[in-house]
Amino acid sequence: MKLKTKLIIAFYLTVSFSQFSNAQYFSEVNIGLNGSLYPKTTTLSHVALGFGFIHNNSTLGAKVDFAIDQFRTTVTGKETGSDFYRLSLQALCNISNLIDERSYNNNLNVLVHSGFGYSLGKPITQKKVNDHVINVIMGITPKYKITENLALTLDASLLFNIAQSYQLDVDYSVPQNKISPFTGTTYTTSIGILYTFKDL
Repeated sequence: MKLKTKLIIAFYLTVSFSQFSNAQYFSEVNIGLNGSLYPKTTTLSHVALGFGFIHNNSTLGAKVDFAIDQFRTTVTGKETGSDFYRLSLQALCNISNLIDERSYNNNLNVLVHSGFGYSLGKPITQKKVNDHVINVIMGITPKYKITENLALTLDASLLFNIAQSYQLDVDYSVPQNKISPFTGTTYTTSIGILYTFKDL
């Protein structure tokens, strides 16, 4: 490998490492409501944990989060439903900082997030197959800084399930043996705590 090529690679690696080393890392936990448009459900059963970073310019970042959601309905006369376990990777943007680069120092900031995830759907009834679902996620998160490291968050997210095989109430009156193009829409609203690690 030529010396010039080696120097270019070393330069880009150094820049990339310095960007991540100057990032602000955080962890978060959220609890709240979830629901679906069909069948129509609303349940206080959303729990999520996340870890991510905001770039040193305090505008762009990313996070990985794990969430558990329970969907229940009694529309058929008995309780049916499913539990969804989701893992997702999402990009973050501090839109307050885009409007005013000094806003990061304010107590109130607004983040938007979007990305993709994978969910495993497990019915609450027995002898049913599991559902493997890909998600497209988007949401908005106002963040209020309580201390230098601690912040209170509110989040509203919308999820589109791609190639979902079964409805969320998991009514298997007609067997389905292959993945259908059915796409379900779910949402979550939650309150959470975000902790920023200053020394990572």
